[in-house]
Amino acid sequence: VNRPEFRELAPFNFYDFSTNTSLFGNPDLQTTKIMNLDARWELYPSTSEVFSVGAFYKDFTDPIEMFFVSSTGGGTRSFSYGNAERATSLGVEVEVRRTLGFLTKAAWGKHLGLTLNASLIHSRVDLGDQAVGQKQVRPMMGQSPYVANAGLYYEVTEHKLIASVLWNVFGQRLYA
Repeated sequence: VNRPEFRELAPFNFYDFSTNTSLFGNPDLQTTKIMNLDARWELYPSTSEVFSVGAFYKDFTDPIEMFFVSSTGGGTRSFSYGNAERATSLGVEVEVRRTLGFLTKAAWGKHLGLTLNASLIHSRVDLGDQAVGQKQVRPMMGQSPYVANAGLYYEVTEHKLIASVLWNVFGQRLYA
């Protein structure tokens, strides 16, 4: 389940000066029910290494989405939260964590490692007849079509030391 947050439920207006928009909560929101299916293959070459590939499918009943509220006047765009009719999300994910000791015979090589994970996600929400002045079918609000993370780390367990450099990128997300 996905329960509504306070801002989504609050029966009053939040005004955002930076975007000149008003956001109204909706105390009538229903809790979203999610049916989730996952399949995953994992390989652990050592205690500190992993390679995995997974696929997932999610089916949302009463997903909470932001809706455009038409004819508010005054040049301010207004939005509120509501339960869309249905949504789905389908994706694949890859994860790798590997030490780089095989690249060198130097002592520091056994402490150096790489971690990567990436996901491709296709989401779709049907807003139903409530969608006035906007697309009825679109990607889910806040869901990126892809996410990738990478990190290079240096770990010395006997000294309880881990230092890392991390990188992250994600695709465009629908805000409103």
